[in-house]
Order: sequence, then structure tokens, then C-alpha cells
Amino acid sequence: ASWGQASRMAIAAIAGASLVIAALGRIGLTEHGPGAEPAGKMDSPDIPLRKLKRCEAVLRRRLQNVVVVLERSSSTRHYEAVCRTCECLGVQNVWCLEHPPPQQLEKCETEQDLALLEDSFQLPNAGKGIFKKARKFLTVRRFKHSSDFLATCESENLEVWCAHSLARDEYNFDYVGAYGCEDVIRGMSRVQDLRPRDVPRRVALVFCMDENGFSREVIRRSSRHLTYGTGSGVSLDISVGAALVIHRVIHLKRQKRDGLRDRIVDLATGRGREDFKYVYSFPEGKLDRLHRGDLDGKALVQLRERWFRILAKTEYRHEEYKKYIRRPLEPFGDLRPPDQFRQGRICPRIKKRNAAREQQAGFVSAT
Repeated sequence: ASWGQASRMAIAAIAGASLVIAALGRIGLTEHGPGAEPAGKMDSPDIPLRKLKRCEAVLRRRLQNVVVVLERSSSTRHYEAVCRTCECLGVQNVWCLEHPPPQQLEKCETEQDLALLEDSFQLPNAGKGIFKKARKFLTVRRFKHSSDFLATCESENLEVWCAHSLARDEYNFDYVGAYGCEDVIRGMSRVQDLRPRDVPRRVALVFCMDENGFSREVIRRSSRHLTYGTGSGVSLDISVGAALVIHRVIHLKRQKRDGLRDRIVDLATGRGREDFKYVYSFPEGKLDRLHRGDLDGKALVQLRERWFRILAKTEYRHEEYKKYIRRPLEPFGDLRPPDQFRQGRICPRIKKRNAAREQQAGFVSAT
């Protein structure tokens, strides 16, 4: 009798767990919830409204809980490179702290002059050239003061991390007083040593794009200092180091198992107690989960409205696209372009110039 009763209890427990997992799937708490990437076909030239399908596939991969912050730069090329990295890796929000160079700050004689300079300063080519085309599909915010940026992080529950590309002895602290930078940088941890559980739900990765260092307020507010450790101990180019850190953090965050269903499974199987091993390749069945984004419904609608306006070449096409802002099409499951679109895309003027030079050099026959 006791054996029969135990069997019935076990069957009832299994049935109850199945019902719970099914319910979690219906309300979107599993990997097949709203943030998951649905299976779909590849891009093809003959598919109607293929631009909107590609647009939706990109949106489903975008992240809003990882914010990249760029603080100071001696070169706008660094901004351009990091923004293109964010575009490729799926980071939607890029924030800029616009600080005047220290040489201008030292010329300010009064606090009023300093405040006027900070309020009026703008990065070179900040309107167009600095981000080029990648800027159109990113959400860019600019802050004049570090205090405003930190207040925004607090209101939006963002944990601040500082990512260093330079070694401690490579920072230039000649303008500590004028620039407000911090000349004490405490121990840094390698991003390679992080595990998925170390990544918070929302994080702001601050990259200092200048050898003068982070601002004092940002350094004191930061809860972690990161660097990408190299075997030889040499420093990386600022944009290269930023790309490696962003990729690593995003990859870890997408591997993080923080859903209720995942926790139940880990607790039952003991998977959560296993040693974590960072890998760059995954089985085909896990690719959808590891490419998913975290944009909520409101953010998706706002970005569709903005992106559809960019994609529509005519007003008639824009009116047609509007129908799919709140009723999106099924996205492509694979973003790789078809073979017909993999040809080299060269401006006709440049192509003609190159052909003339090749012909002049004797590489191309005059006929």
C-alpha cells in the first residue's frame, strides 16, 4: 500500500511540474517567451516586405539592459568604432559624456566660466560624422555633467562598471585638478574571469576614451573595474579593448539563466553547481536563446516607428509600413544575406576611379 501511495504521489508531482512549466511558457517566462527569437526562414530577394522582416529580426536581438557609456575622447574615431561595435553586437543604448579638453578647462578663471564651457561644449562632428550611419539605428543620449549621468543610472537601476583599456601607468594625470579625473584606480578584475551570475540585471559599461582617465564621480560610483587581460600584459587599442569587453559581457548575460523555469531545472538537476566554462560556440538548438534580446513592448514599438521612417523611401511606403508597427511580421531566423546580396558594394564613382587606375597600371586590358 505504501509503495502504491508513493507511486501516485510521484506521478502527481510530475504532472504538477509539467503544468507549472507549461503555464510559465504561456506567460513568457521560458526561453520561448516574448524575448526569444522565433524560428524563421532566411532572407531572400523574392520575399515581400523583406526589409521589415530583417528589421524585426534585428530588434528581437537588441539589448536595453546593457548600456555602453563613452567618456571623453581625444579622437572621434574611437566613438565611431565603438558605436559600430554596439550596432553589430546588439547594444541599443549608447550614452556619451561630453567633457571639454583639459587645456580649455585650465583657461577658465571662474566657476561661471567653467559652467558655461561645460554647457556649450560639443564633440567635433557630433551631429553627423562621429557615428555615421550606425547612429541612425542606435539610441544615443548625451550628458554634459557626470552627476547627471549618475543620477540617470540611479533612477534606471543601472549598476556602473568602469572598463579600462590602458594600464595604470599609462594614464596621464597632469590635469587632475582641471579635468576632475581620479588618480587612484583600485584593483581591476579581468573580464575573462567573470561568470554569468556576476553580471547584474542592468549594467552601464563606462569606457574612458582618453588617457586623462575617468572622472572622479564615475570612479567613486563604479562597483567594478574591468580590463581585458592579455597574455603579454600589453595594453590594447581603446576601441579594440572596448569591443572585447562588450562582447564578453553580452555573451555572459545571454548565457545567464535567470528565468523561473531555469532556476527550477537547475535546482532539480544540480546544473547550477557545475563549474562554468566560457565557450564561443554552441549547439544549434541553443542559438535562438543566446541571440535573443530584452527589449520590452514599449521600446519595440518606439524603435519600429523610428526605423520604419528611415527604411521608407517614400511617404506611400511609410504609410504601408505603419500597419506593422503594432502587428509585426514574422522575423527572419537567420540574418545572413542571400548570395545575391553578397556582392561588393562600391560607390560607382569610386569603382570607376579604381578601374581607371588599374588600367593605367596595366592590370586591366584597355579593350
